[in-house]
Amino acid sequence: NGLANGLTYRYAVQALGPAGRSNLSEEVSATPRTVPLAPLNPWAIPGNRYLLLTWDLPAFDGGSAITEYRVYEEGGLVGNSTTNEFVHSLLIPREAHTYVVRAVNEAGESPASASFLGIPDVPPGPPSNLSVTGGANNVTLVWDRPLDNGGSEPCGYNVYRAAGAAPMEALISLNASLYSYIDYGLES
Repeated sequence: NGLANGLTYRYAVQALGPAGRSNLSEEVSATPRTVPLAPLNPWAIPGNRYLLLTWDLPAFDGGSAITEYRVYEEGGLVGNSTTNEFVHSLLIPREAHTYVVRAVNEAGESPASASFLGIPDVPPGPPSNLSVTGGANNVTLVWDRPLDNGGSEPCGYNVYRAAGAAPMEALISLNASLYSYIDYGLES
């Protein structure tokens, strides 16, 4: 009793008699283990009708390698993973899901992680009515909100730019309250 989980201990036994001691028996070894601690810092990243569930490894594996993680939603097993992430797919947008994750090793299943919430989303459609006006070494872009917001209001806009036939590259990210952008410093 009182051994450290995860540390290998070796044993041998010796017989004692009136005439002395025997040689040591063959050595045997054992590594005590317990279930892992709970996975840490779980969170859900929303996607298009799916949630990417991810978590940090437990602080202690119980003295035995973790073989899988089990993801539960409100008591029922959703699936398992051998890494620290899991994709829960084919979900209804804007419908909330509450999860816990448990780590598994040879000794069994860990306590549950903290519960965490995820809400899948659908990406918005593109902004509508994009127009451009050229000025002296600048252009002004103006647009309206997307016709299809995907179930929630956009949280921002990314403006892309390309010179000539070059591929589009990200230029700037803007707050969702902005519906225009002036690109200064362009060549005439």
